[in-house]
Amino acid sequence: MSAMSAEGQLVFDIATPPSYAAEDFVVGESNAQAHTLVQSLAWPTPLAVIVGETGSGKTHLASIFAQRHEQVFTFSGTLPDPSEAPDFIIIDGLDQWAGEHDDTVFHTLEAARARQAAVLLTSRQPPEALPIQRPDTLSRLRAGARATLGVPDDATFTAIAIKQF
Repeated sequence: MSAMSAEGQLVFDIATPPSYAAEDFVVGESNAQAHTLVQSLAWPTPLAVIVGETGSGKTHLASIFAQRHEQVFTFSGTLPDPSEAPDFIIIDGLDQWAGEHDDTVFHTLEAARARQAAVLLTSRQPPEALPIQRPDTLSRLRAGARATLGVPDDATFTAIAIKQF
């Protein structure tokens, strides 16, 4: 779709869809720890949390995690089907489920623990800053491995910009 700018120039809306392929993720100082976290399951507990601002790469990292493993369940407000028994669970956007869906999140974490399934969570805020009402849910989230995505340095930002075009 195109439009005319105030200066009379034709403006094209050329948005490329995001690619969540592993080879399209640019690793830099700001995200190396989180990238390592999704590449390895050497976590102290079978739960890991990635915290970062909107657009920092949380969903991309969750997608890389999903691509590396089979039988992945992506949480969308409902419990996984017990007959499917996934080995890996992703809760992308914990901040949108915290509070209102505390019980469902808790039972998802408990079901994963019972099956010894690994859980990867992403959030814009650390679990302690979320409106989580259940102390047992919060304690499980605190016990997990954690990586925080920072602001990309100039070299990483440049590499990301080049990849976009």
